[in-house]
Amino acid sequence: MPLLRQLSYSEIDAAHALYLRVFHWLRDNRVRQWLDALPRDEFLARQDRHELFGYFNDHDLMAVVTLTHESPHYWCLPIEASSRLWMKSLAVNRSLAGNGVGTAVIHACETLAVRRGFDSLWLDCVDSGFLPEYYRRRAYVELASKAIATPSGDMLTMALMRKNLRNEMLTVRSSLNDNDLQV
Repeated sequence: MPLLRQLSYSEIDAAHALYLRVFHWLRDNRVRQWLDALPRDEFLARQDRHELFGYFNDHDLMAVVTLTHESPHYWCLPIEASSRLWMKSLAVNRSLAGNGVGTAVIHACETLAVRRGFDSLWLDCVDSGFLPEYYRRRAYVELASKAIATPSGDMLTMALMRKNLRNEMLTVRSSLNDNDLQV
C-alpha cells in the first residue's frame, strides 16, 4: 500500500533526481511552473527543517513533495505562518503520469495536514495551463493571482489556491489507519 512519509537523508539524492526529471519534463514541454531548478542544497535544507516527504510504494519512490509553514515571499498573507500548511514542489515520477499518483499524493498531504490540526492546505501554481484546473478538480479554490518577477527577471503570474479541509476532518480521523502515514 502506498505511503507518504518524511524522507531520510539517504533518500535525498533519489528525491532530488526525481524532482530534476520532472523539472526538465516541464521545461521541455513549455510548462512554466518552475523556471529554475531547486539545487540539492535546497533539498537538504528542506530535509533539515523536516519538510521533505516521499510517496512510496514499498521501497519505490513515486513522488516527492514539500510541506511547510512558509508561504512564498510574494504572498503577503494576513494569517500566522504556524497556522497554515503549504504544499510545494510536488513532483511525480513521469513514468506514473496518468495513474492517479498525483491525486493520491495530494490526498495523503491533506490527510497529514488534518492529522496535524490544520483546517486548510495552501499552494500556488502558474495561473495558466493545466495546473489550476487540475487543483480545482480536487476542490482547491483560487483566491488570488499575482504577477511576480523571477530571479531571472521573467514575469510569471501565479495563482494562490487553498483547500478547506474542515469537512474532511471527521471523515479522515474516523477512517484513518495509523499505518496510512508515517510522520
